[in-house]
Amino acid sequence: MEKTADFYRKLNLSVSGEVIRSLWKAYRESVTQFVMDMFIEGGTTIVIGAGNMNDLDFESVSSASESIVLADIDVESTMKNSPAGANVREIDFGCFNDVTRITETHDMLEFLRNAKPGVKSDLEGKKFNNILISPFYTQLVLPWVFSAFADKPLDSTIVDAALDLAARTIRSANEYIRNMTVDGSRIYLWTDMLEYVSNDLAFTDISANISDNEWMDSFFSRYLEEFGHGLGSYGHMEMEETLENPVHRWLIWPFDSNRRLIVKLTSGILQE
Repeated sequence: MEKTADFYRKLNLSVSGEVIRSLWKAYRESVTQFVMDMFIEGGTTIVIGAGNMNDLDFESVSSASESIVLADIDVESTMKNSPAGANVREIDFGCFNDVTRITETHDMLEFLRNAKPGVKSDLEGKKFNNILISPFYTQLVLPWVFSAFADKPLDSTIVDAALDLAARTIRSANEYIRNMTVDGSRIYLWTDMLEYVSNDLAFTDISANISDNEWMDSFFSRYLEEFGHGLGSYGHMEMEETLENPVHRWLIWPFDSNRRLIVKLTSGILQE
């Protein structure tokens, strides 16, 4: 298996470039507007999972902040796609790099069942007024494990163990993020909850109702009852449940020429 940082760098490289930035332009503007509508002006700001900075307008957020930190496991991509002199820091939720030596299915299963997620960070003790969490929950553990078994069928026990480790990693990550707050800090998060192809009948209904929170909330509730949580919804809702009077909206993320991701955006202040 490759190191987690190398895996995520490849993911970032797969969604970089001018074509992607152009395709995501309207989506990026909507995400940025949602954040800025409740932004704590003049405060300290951090963007968790900054990556390529493709889904957020750096200039708007930076100009409203006293200081801003961009944090990601893939520091190289973040530095490359951010303005010169940007304060880029490494943050690794999981710390699983040592598993590169694992080659056997049995050893992988033992690792997944027994691993204890950690956090490697350059930000120990730092506190922020604005905490922006870009979509990273769906990338924790499972896609990385899938990549290691790309050439053979994936046993259900491996999938179940990977999902369980991902859930533990999400809880650990969210708790670490919550410890970055001070009184009155605001948390903003946006997460891909569902995925469709553009000609899917269900997507046609969603597209017509994406601006209606009541309709979307009801649709998503029925989806969860039928299919259960994915990593994105689990991570997002675990954080959302700890926020006081959260506000939210739904957006369509045109991920590529055919894939459409349904994104929930939420903002709120951590409950005391």
